[in-house]
Amino acid sequence: MLKAFFERCRHEEMDCLQLLLPGSLIENLVKKIEEGSLRTVLDVVNYFEANLPIRDYCRSILEAFKSIGLEIRDCETAGKLFTREYADWVLSLLEQLGFIKLRESWRSGENAG
Repeated sequence: MLKAFFERCRHEEMDCLQLLLPGSLIENLVKKIEEGSLRTVLDVVNYFEANLPIRDYCRSILEAFKSIGLEIRDCETAGKLFTREYADWVLSLLEQLGFIKLRESWRSGENAG
């Protein structure tokens, strides 16, 4: 879905990297995980829901879902689904880059460490 969103942004000539990789937001996320204030995937999803400008990209997100065969009609639902997938992607990326270490319980939505 993220790939479809990025392709949609390129097609519309939008700068979606602002949404996908906002540097200070990611740095703050890592700090919050290290401090223990974000302990579950749901905490991270909520963090992104509160801090990403999803509404600014609503039309592109809806079109991206449509392009992969999911007909979602409202921005709120699309934003929640997008944010969940985005959070999973960011966490995987941060782990692969060595910034964080995820326990199996984190992956299933329980406590992190």
